[in-house]
Parts: sequence; C-alpha cells; structure tokens
Amino acid sequence: MSTRWDFAVYNQHNKLMLAVEVKTRLNTSTHWAIQFYRNIFSNTTPTNIPYFLMTFPDKFYLWVHDGTPNDTDGPTLEINPQLLLQPYFEQSGVTPEQISSASFELIIAAWLNSVIQSLEQDNAHNPTNQYLYDTGLHNALAGGTIDYEVVA
Repeated sequence: MSTRWDFAVYNQHNKLMLAVEVKTRLNTSTHWAIQFYRNIFSNTTPTNIPYFLMTFPDKFYLWVHDGTPNDTDGPTLEINPQLLLQPYFEQSGVTPEQISSASFELIIAAWLNSVIQSLEQDNAHNPTNQYLYDTGLHNALAGGTIDYEVVA
C-alpha cells in the first residue's frame, strides 16, 4: 500500500530529504502525533527519508532519521511555529482556528519555499529558525525542490 504525503522535498541532487504531512487540527499531543506517524508508516514499506515533518497551525513535529523510519520513535523535536507562521497568517488574513486545509497547505508551501531558497546563514542566529540548522534540515533542503501531494 502506498502513502500519500502532502509535500516531498528533494535536495539539489534530486534525493528525497523531507516528507511533510499538513493538517489543520489544533491542540495535538505528542502521543497523538506518534500514533498518526505510526499509521502513516504502517501501511508502506519504510523509505529512507532523513526527515519527516508533521505540521499543524500550532505545532510542528519533526522526526530526524538515521536510516529508515522507526515507528517506535517519538519526534526528534516539537516546534511551536507561532512566530514562524505569524507573517503568513497575517498576510492571508486568517487565524489558525479559521484556516482551511487548502489555505494551510499554501502557507506551508510558502514556508518550505522560503527554507529552500534561503541560502544565507544569518537566519541561523534567529531563534525561530535555529532548529533548521541544529538538525541539518536547512543544509539538506537548500536549493532543492518541492513536489505536491506525493504518493510514495
């Protein structure tokens, strides 16, 4: 059985580096995210994806893998995306509580594009973006490309 991700991000050499799932549910728990993660990867042969990101308007869960995804692992990081996404919500004129699935996907696509196109290291000093550098995600994605609604 195949898995459908909302976005797949490839590096400059066209290697899959990040799979992204986008949901508008609010107030998720780590336990809920782990169960959702397990469900995603239980229906497919594990794929060697270095990073997996589950995005919600009020929380990001990032898994960093050394090899294939392991369904017993919790997320490597839980990120509060409020400051990160605030400009996108303001520009769209909606709140996290009002956002539709399609609109939130556009926000995440815009954010991912900004990460891919951001080659400057000055952002490393911004605490909002620090996890991008600490996990190696920024370097993995810089100059890459995004595919939308990918079936793996």
